[in-house]
Amino acid sequence: MFEPYVIQIVPQLLAGFGDTSADVREACLDAAKTCFASLSSFGVKQVLPTLLEGLDEQQWRSKKGACDSLGAMAYLDPQQLALSLPEIIPPLTEVLNDSHKEVRASANRSLQRFGEVISNPEIKGQVNVLLKALSDPTRYTDDALDALIKVSFVHYLDAPSLALVVRILERGLGDRSATKRKASQIIGSLAHLTERKDLIVHLPVLVAGLRVAIVDPVPTTRATASKALGSTIEKLGEDALPDLIPSLMSTLKSDTGAGDRLGSAQALSEVLAGLGTGRLEETLPTILQNVSSSKSSVREGFMSLFIFLPACFGNSFANYLSRIIPAILAGLADDVESIRETALRAGRLLVKNFATRAIDLLLPELERGLADDNHRIRLSSVELVGDLLFNLTGISGKTEQDEVEEGANEAGQSLLEVLGEERRNKVLSALYICRCDTSGLVRTAAINVWKALVATPRTLRELVPTLTQLLIRRLASSNMEQKVIAGNALGELIRKAGEGVLATLLPTLEEGLQTSTDTDARQGICIALRELIASASPEALEDYEKTLISVVRTALVDPDRNVREAAAEAFDSLQK
Repeated sequence: MFEPYVIQIVPQLLAGFGDTSADVREACLDAAKTCFASLSSFGVKQVLPTLLEGLDEQQWRSKKGACDSLGAMAYLDPQQLALSLPEIIPPLTEVLNDSHKEVRASANRSLQRFGEVISNPEIKGQVNVLLKALSDPTRYTDDALDALIKVSFVHYLDAPSLALVVRILERGLGDRSATKRKASQIIGSLAHLTERKDLIVHLPVLVAGLRVAIVDPVPTTRATASKALGSTIEKLGEDALPDLIPSLMSTLKSDTGAGDRLGSAQALSEVLAGLGTGRLEETLPTILQNVSSSKSSVREGFMSLFIFLPACFGNSFANYLSRIIPAILAGLADDVESIRETALRAGRLLVKNFATRAIDLLLPELERGLADDNHRIRLSSVELVGDLLFNLTGISGKTEQDEVEEGANEAGQSLLEVLGEERRNKVLSALYICRCDTSGLVRTAAINVWKALVATPRTLRELVPTLTQLLIRRLASSNMEQKVIAGNALGELIRKAGEGVLATLLPTLEEGLQTSTDTDARQGICIALRELIASASPEALEDYEKTLISVVRTALVDPDRNVREAAAEAFDSLQK
């Protein structure tokens, strides 16, 4: 019954607060305390707009009266105060910069009253510095954030405390990079320190600030803001921020700067990690689709996700490696340099994070990359295989020259222990072929990795059976460049490993020529014969003269023209 009268006398209270008499103002404050303490939520909704409108008055006394009246609302019922503070604190802090000193003093007193009714013990101990930050944000925002970071919270933040803190966080998120990082760090903890219903009220302000921080030029600020978004959505659930994931994806597809896309990729990775692998399962098909988009900015934006997703998900991401490695390898061959660099960075981080835990998934994919038709993929695959093997053996590819041999001996033994003989032979054989690549960049990269891992010719002799099979398969490729690379590698093998290779190789080539129905395979065998004849010594060739003449004669009458041409080149080498 009393509430309607309170609503009616609010204008009189406002006028009384602006009176020149201190006694009148004091009486008005006592009356306001009594009246506001009994207001219901309906009463607050009726009274609050009138008081907030008073802050926009031109007369300083009216504005001061509105400040004092709002300060009296600190004595609302705690539940009503919690609901009202988010509406009261922001406009009240804006009045702290008013041109009239009496208005500024009144706004400051009112904020002090709200500080007095804070119930959280940890916040109560920091009220002075928090109020300083509200009254003079330029000077004290950093001090307030530093104080909050140092506090070890034992109690939940009540709604009034949260409303006070959020205003400072909002200011911090709009400040320089270091201040944004501090504010983001605190927001990351807030979700675990408050009731869900209290925090949701402030989400629009906080998320808007974090969205600015995730595209900050400083990487550590972007990372902290991204983690804060992830922590918030992990605690509150996606339904609290239903537009966040679509909005971040939209940025990845946009033509904004690469820094904006990179920051959004990091934030989206943290958000997906907060929601768990189920949400990643739903999103991954969309990511893979966009990684192969016809638009380069979209490809780059979504490729950036592969830099951050593995670190965010940790071990649980190993299950998705087989699905994303092909996309990364495709990115390594992209026409756009920035996409190739992003894909290589993603690949290197993948190798770093999963070298030991997911070698069975990583190595086969990278071995396929070593034999790819695209030289860019071969180059990047050599670099990634090098990173992987260096991680597994614990050595560096940048060893000083006098330490190379000793390091390679240790690495070779370690590689055998970690991979086993069969897998070691396969990956080293593929690397050896890359040493003879048609691309100078691929050759140089492969030679550097090989030198760091292989110390003696004995290792190469151990590889001969595996390497021979690999060369024959490569010689059967429909891609002429692959045939040339395999032929070069074969000649190099005979020169390095000695003519004992002939005893293993010639029968295999002869059988392949007689039984294969694939013209590419027969042409490859002829290229192999040419290299073999050119590389072996005349004495060694004499021992296999009959076999060589028989094989070349068969190839010279092959029904396919390309095979006959390759056989003719082998015949020329044999005749010389």
